[in-house]
Amino acid sequence: MYFVLGVNKIMPTLEEAIYRARNVAAPKNVLRHGYKCGCSLQGGDRCYDCGAPDRICNVLAIYYKKMRNIEMEVILINEDLGY
Repeated sequence: MYFVLGVNKIMPTLEEAIYRARNVAAPKNVLRHGYKCGCSLQGGDRCYDCGAPDRICNVLAIYYKKMRNIEMEVILINEDLGY
């Protein structure tokens, strides 16, 4: 399993990373895909914790360490990639 990410995905704390995922990346992706949910209907400025069927921020997965018997590698690209 590979994780390829740009430096714009790195945040100083877990709380800031969660905030960024929900209030920066998710609303931009909702607008990009044309989904109809709280983020897009309210202007795409932040997550509105809605219950819409098109909601994309339904899961939060955190890898604290490598899982047993699964090869994992993080590839960090020294650029801003995506949202």
